[in-house]
Amino acid sequence: MMRLLDNIYLYAQPLTPTDSLLAVLDTNPHDTIKYNSYLSLHFEFLPQDTARSRHYLEEAITLSEKMQDARRICVGYLNLCNYLWRRSEFQSAEQWLAKVEPYLAPLDDHQIDATYFTEQGFIFKNNGDYEAAARSFLNARFNYEEIHDTVGVIKSYNNIGTIYWELEQLDEALGYFKKGLAETSDETVTKGIIGNIGLIYRAKGDYPKALEYYKKSLNINKRLNYKQDEAIDLQNIGVLYAKTEDHRLALDYYEEAHVLSASIGDQIG
Repeated sequence: MMRLLDNIYLYAQPLTPTDSLLAVLDTNPHDTIKYNSYLSLHFEFLPQDTARSRHYLEEAITLSEKMQDARRICVGYLNLCNYLWRRSEFQSAEQWLAKVEPYLAPLDDHQIDATYFTEQGFIFKNNGDYEAAARSFLNARFNYEEIHDTVGVIKSYNNIGTIYWELEQLDEALGYFKKGLAETSDETVTKGIIGNIGLIYRAKGDYPKALEYYKKSLNINKRLNYKQDEAIDLQNIGVLYAKTEDHRLALDYYEEAHVLSASIGDQIG
């Protein structure tokens, strides 16, 4: 998760209840508070009512433009870009991302720059331009380093690793995943990378190493009570045992994965 200064957010953050946010708007607050409330309502409705979520984001953008607040304008544009490409509206996402460009040099804000290059990287990736995507994620990493944002650096390494995974350059992918892993011991940040490293070793045919990383990921997800990710780890371990023809263990892990998945109302393949 990424938090900007001055109580401005990019991506989902812990939010106050919807009724409280709407009540704040009813008091006709200062524009800064109103902007933050609109943006928080965008995130509040995002998982359940995307039309209403977009409405509040557009309200935030309109208000930021009225305020002529360049930083808030960029935050709004970047969040709309993210909203759009996640819904496969890539052309519109690119148009909103392009609106950010004129603000980058005058603002000279590494947080905005990092987010800009991250969004640009995902758009390039979805367009199949993997080399450009990797360059964008590297630029994002540089900007995260400038503001000592370790989580941002790790996510950038992970994003670059996934690019090389798509290109089937497994050693390059593994190198970037391990760079990310070396940045911190915070398991909430590294658990996804650990699972990715397991995938790389599995693709390389090194099943003992893959099993080592899958079990590390499984233990972390159990400790953190991340049931959905735990079920995925169990499934991955089952696949490994099936590949090594230990069918009894494979079946045990498959069954445990599906029982856990059913208990949380989820489905895994």
